[in-house]
Amino acid sequence: MLKVFWEGETDPSIQVPLSDFFGAIGGKTIDFQSLPMQVNHGCYMCYLPMPFSQRARFVLVNDGDRDYSQSVAYGIDYELDQAFTREKSRLHCAWHRSNPVQDNAAPLDQVIKPSQVGGKNTFNSRHTILQAKGRGHYVGNFLQVFTRSPNWWGEGVTFFHRDGQTVVHSPGTEDEYGSCWGFGGRFSYPYAGYLENENGHNRMFRWYLANPVRFRESLKVEIQSIFTPGNAPFKAGADDFTSVAFWYQEEPHQSFGLQSFADRTAPSKASDYKKP
Repeated sequence: MLKVFWEGETDPSIQVPLSDFFGAIGGKTIDFQSLPMQVNHGCYMCYLPMPFSQRARFVLVNDGDRDYSQSVAYGIDYELDQAFTREKSRLHCAWHRSNPVQDNAAPLDQVIKPSQVGGKNTFNSRHTILQAKGRGHYVGNFLQVFTRSPNWWGEGVTFFHRDGQTVVHSPGTEDEYGSCWGFGGRFSYPYAGYLENENGHNRMFRWYLANPVRFRESLKVEIQSIFTPGNAPFKAGADDFTSVAFWYQEEPHQSFGLQSFADRTAPSKASDYKKP
């Protein structure tokens, strides 16, 4: 995994599986282009600015269950200027998997009406993409979803809980990740992309560089796990969600840790769906 420490901090601001940092979730490479990140076969590139004033420490760690030996080539470009010492924001990155997404408020077979998909329903089958405290701005994420639904799985709403107020940012997964009325084919654009649709595996990204989500005290980002079989009402999901979130904030940051290697690599527990 990749750990990055800014200045003299002891708790890393970036702690994520190395390949996942670049969007190659679970080590599976899919070529794509976007404004701040791209992958071309074995070449992974990140162009997100990473300001620091005195010291930056990049560490590769093996926390797996076996020895790992492989060649690694890397390059880090940096610029030195006294003006950078006045910049307080630092890049942060957190990884999170919900295997499966849990529903803490209602049984998995609860049916909710399509009109309730939004900010007023109490449907609580949600995956947390980001949870941060402090002052900063959210700039994007990668999302990998494994589902056994034979129908449309991506009707989940994205919520921004910002400084104590909740905002529904989009009415469905495809709306949040650059499409509408379903994803259609795969695509890769500067700010959004849908990279995989194969055997229930779905990979996507969204960057908020032109419209960053700014917060002064706290930010929590969630996405619902909901599907609909044809024209039937929406139902709670139990899909397998993995996300990598990127944001800038002033230090100190809330410790977010990283799930164990065993949890990160465990077989999917996504449930089979049955029509109501």
